Amino acid sequence: MAALPNVSRLLATALLVIVALPVSYARNEDTIEVRSVSFGDLRAVGSRDSWLECRVELSVRTGLEGGFVSGVQVDVGMALRGGSEGFEFFGSSVRLVGLESGKPTVRFYLPPEVVARFRSGGEPFAWSVDVSAGGKEFATAVSRTLDSSDALRGFRERLGAAAVNVGILRPQHRSPFAHLYPSDTPTAVLQTD
Repeated sequence: MAALPNVSRLLATALLVIVALPVSYARNEDTIEVRSVSFGDLRAVGSRDSWLECRVELSVRTGLEGGFVSGVQVDVGMALRGGSEGFEFFGSSVRLVGLESGKPTVRFYLPPEVVARFRSGGEPFAWSVDVSAGGKEFATAVSRTLDSSDALRGFRERLGAAAVNVGILRPQHRSPFAHLYPSDTPTAVLQTD
């Protein structure tokens, strides 16, 4: 009879381990979400013309305490009304050294020449943001104009074909605003050209 409590204790412990394993694994997963995407005008020091700033606020939770999500890539695409085909498409991406838990903001900028020519104020006609790391897609956010799969597919096709506009939409570290917002701007991996 004395062995029975030990067996009960062993079964209870085994059951606890089995139930706790999925919770433990779930806690070790990294998550990145797009909290918000917003747009605004910003003037560079000494300039009278405005750049269009695209702010992508992320929410990052690392699976391990004090951990980082390494090699995060943020891709942004946007369409502005104008141009010979009715819209001009601009895309850019930035690879980040690493993100720790928190709410970092990744920023991209369109120069004044583009803003003056194609933009009538407010946010672009259409935009998309994709966040990935280590081959895993973490998050996608799109404007309301791209809420159908057909609209999004057409947008991505035209964005991919807009090779003439490569390098115009700039990540923060390649803009006049590279040192603005130091407290919430993650470090970009510098690409060698």
